[in-house]
Amino acid sequence: MMTSPRRIITLTTDFGLKDHYVAAMKGTILKVCPSAKIIDITHLITRHSVREASYILYQSSILFPDESIHVAVVDPSVGTERKRLAIRTKCGYLVGPDNGILIPAARSQGILDLVETSRTEYMASSISTTFEGRDVFAHIAGHLANGVRLHELGPNCIEPVDLSWGSFRVEPTIMVGEILHVDWFGNITTNIPTSSIMSWETGHLVRVNIGRISRIATMSETYCERARRANAPLVIKGSGGFLEIAVNKGAASTLFNVRPDSMVTIDYGPAET
Repeated sequence: MMTSPRRIITLTTDFGLKDHYVAAMKGTILKVCPSAKIIDITHLITRHSVREASYILYQSSILFPDESIHVAVVDPSVGTERKRLAIRTKCGYLVGPDNGILIPAARSQGILDLVETSRTEYMASSISTTFEGRDVFAHIAGHLANGVRLHELGPNCIEPVDLSWGSFRVEPTIMVGEILHVDWFGNITTNIPTSSIMSWETGHLVRVNIGRISRIATMSETYCERARRANAPLVIKGSGGFLEIAVNKGAASTLFNVRPDSMVTIDYGPAET
C-alpha cells in the first residue's frame, strides 16, 4: 500500500441517518486507507434529488483544503450501465456516479482530468447492484487517498452527463428563475446569481410569485430585518451567490408551499403596498 499524508474524504448522500449505509461507506474507506479523515457534508439530501446534492457539493467542496476527496452518492440509477466518475480539479478530487452530480462543483473549481472508474482492482471483489457507494465509490476514494493516480482508475471520460440548474433571466423590472434549494430554515435559494442583479435598493417592495402564491416582499440585507407586513417574505442576496427568499424567524418554504424546481418570479418594479 502506498503511503501518503492524511487525506480528507467528505461524504454527501441521501442515505439518511437511520440505517447502516453511511457507516458501511466509512468502514470501507478506513479499511482501504486507515489514515483517512472522513467528514460528513450531509446525508439528508432529499431522496433521489441529484440537483440538490450537486448544489450542496458546489457550495461546500471548494472550501476544503486542497487535495481533499469528495464523494457524492445520490444515485437513482445505481446498478445500471451509467458510468462511474472520478474528477481531478484545481482544488481536489470528486468521486461519484455519472449523473451530473459532480459537474457543477468540478466546473467551478476547474477540471484538470476526468476519468471513468472502470478498473475493478480498485473496487470491492463483489459489487452489489444496489450499494455502489460502499463497493465502488468508497473504495475509489480510499485508493485516491493512498496516492493512486487518477488515470490508474480507468480511461478518460469524454462526455460526462451534465446537469442543468435551470434557466433564469433578469430584466429591468422582473427576475425569473427556479428554486434550487430549500435549507433547514426554510429559506428558498433560487438559481438567480446575485451577480446578475442590475440594482438593489434595500427596503424596496417587490412582488414574489411562486406557483399560485403571490406575496409582497421587502428587499433586505439581512434575515433579521422586519418586513413591512407581518410574516411577509424578504428577498436577500444569499451567502452562496444566489438570490434567496426568506421570512424573519419563519419559513419561506411554508409560506409559499414550495415544490422542487418551482418557478420563481420577482417583480421589482413599483409594487403595491
